[in-house]
Amino acid sequence: MPATAVAAKPRTKFPTIADVQARLGNVPEARILSFPAPGTASALDLLDGSVTDGRA
Repeated sequence: MPATAVAAKPRTKFPTIADVQARLGNVPEARILSFPAPGTASALDLLDGSVTDGRA
């Protein structure tokens, strides 16, 4: 019987944007980046201008 591939569900520290907002002190949704996923960014992501649009 062939094996069936099952996609792994991505794991993040924050399941919803509401959870992210609560953790950040209710920052407006427009200020929360979805890439990289909240809770997964590295210092390199912060320094990458293409991710932060020049904001630091």
